[in-house]
Amino acid sequence: MSSTFASMAGDQRLSMAGRRTARVSFALSPMVAALFLIACLRRCSVRDARRATVVFHIRVSSNFLKKPQLTVSSHAVVLFTRTLPDRLGQKMFLEEIKEPWGTPYTSQTVQRLRDFAFVPRARIEELAGLALSENWGSNLFALEKYLAVLVWWSIEQERFTHSQERQLYFSAGLLQTRYGTPIYLVFERNNRPNAQPWVMVYVGSSPSAPEYPQPPEIPLPPPIDRGSEPVINHDHILQDNFDRVQFLEHTPPVSQLCAIAGSLQWSINRCLQIPHFHFGKMNYIVQLYLQSRENITQEPDLVAPIQVTNDRLLIRTVLKPYMPYANARVAVGRHDQLPSWLLDGWNQHAGALSENAIEGALPPTTE
Repeated sequence: MSSTFASMAGDQRLSMAGRRTARVSFALSPMVAALFLIACLRRCSVRDARRATVVFHIRVSSNFLKKPQLTVSSHAVVLFTRTLPDRLGQKMFLEEIKEPWGTPYTSQTVQRLRDFAFVPRARIEELAGLALSENWGSNLFALEKYLAVLVWWSIEQERFTHSQERQLYFSAGLLQTRYGTPIYLVFERNNRPNAQPWVMVYVGSSPSAPEYPQPPEIPLPPPIDRGSEPVINHDHILQDNFDRVQFLEHTPPVSQLCAIAGSLQWSINRCLQIPHFHFGKMNYIVQLYLQSRENITQEPDLVAPIQVTNDRLLIRTVLKPYMPYANARVAVGRHDQLPSWLLDGWNQHAGALSENAIEGALPPTTE
């Protein structure tokens, strides 16, 4: 009878149990042995799988394999050694980091960060104190949203470093101290059961890191083609949120739509649109000057978040000028790069906005 003998030697270093060595000998066909190897590696953690070395000694009779492209002499010995390469290990580690974040296409941006790591309130307050002074709103929620977006971009762009996969080092977006020094974040693996996989343990400008990370690049929104047609969700804008467009109350519905579309196009023609993050993507908000255009540095009547889709501009809602601040803040390096009317409106209303309103999921509960 044809026979196959397979032996496996593995050296696994487990994070919680120190070093453990396992040697197993059993009779298997080459195919079953290969499947067994895959199953073993899948059960290992990413860190263990990278370090695992598996050796197969296979003795095959001449009539065991009959595929013409394989020539195996009687009682030949095949030695197969497989060590997972660093590139594969890095890819697996990256996938491990991404997995807790879930889909980026959601309005619940901060919840994604909270699923990834436990972020103590003290660390958020420490960051707000270290960075250049700016208004982060009620409970510093806009700062937490800023981190949720910028840390995810760092992961997407692989702009982070790590220490033997036990600690992760990120830049705190593009935030700097008052003296222009970058600020960094350090996350450690969370050893608490049934908790987030990571915990933020450090905020500061001089972490003990083998290599400092680079900040992520802010993605560019898609270009707006000349002649793109505005498509307006008139029911939501003119009926569900009529309180925002009361000055159009005595204007016929078609004229209302034309006024919004015309004002939108007028601002885009003058490049007044502002990059804006929402639902996992970069797009724009556009100022709508519906009552006066004498001074475009003044607060507009409304702003319209737009979604650029092929040759169309989708307008699903209109907002009061201060509402989209948090989503516009993540799209600039410093808050003073935003227009003064947006900063002024935010500073006036930020303290009264709910977390849902800052996320952009719901209108403010105070209005």
